[in-house]
Amino acid sequence: MRLLNLPAPVQKQIADGELSARHGRELLRVAADPARVQRLATLAVQKGQPVRQLAESVKWEEDSIKREQERDRQLRAARALFA
Repeated sequence: MRLLNLPAPVQKQIADGELSARHGRELLRVAADPARVQRLATLAVQKGQPVRQLAESVKWEEDSIKREQERDRQLRAARALFA
């Protein structure tokens, strides 16, 4: 049921057998950003990535999201100081 939280194109890739349900579960870790999910899914299909390799890519994306959030938090704090 959780796989229904993925973007429709990714759901179709799973239904068509291009990706496995295990791939889908890994992609759910970044489901808050549908563009990232779609990009990661497309790359996984193109490169024929196994689940373990996709998991590493997803982990990198999660770290990237955290870095972006921290940068945004610091920018907001700096703007508040100058305001």
